[in-house]
Amino acid sequence: MGIKKKEYVLSLPVCPPLNHQKAIVQGRMVKSKADRDYTNTVQLLCMKDRLEPLNGEIGVKINWYRERKAGDIDRFKTLLDALQGFAYHNDSQVSKLEIERFDTDPEHPRLFVQIHQL
Repeated sequence: MGIKKKEYVLSLPVCPPLNHQKAIVQGRMVKSKADRDYTNTVQLLCMKDRLEPLNGEIGVKINWYRERKAGDIDRFKTLLDALQGFAYHNDSQVSKLEIERFDTDPEHPRLFVQIHQL
């Protein structure tokens, strides 16, 4: 009998668009308020679910239920960073990332995120 690998399944709000994640302040690039607020929301939900960081190589699958047919699929860096210290120790552990978008639920945009040990 093999070792059972851990998996987390989360329903999260959609992260801000890539062009809303950074701001320039006094000539320096910093996280925007939208980015900081999103990170705080994700981390509070992780604490509520009592997630403990997984060890080893990690796979992440994101199902993105979009509000409308707009938005690039490369917006998930903020999400991966927000999960650090909660779902895994560091996003460098993520060796498999799968993202699929759906335009089927404009009333309830969300992310359905599965995180598992490989």
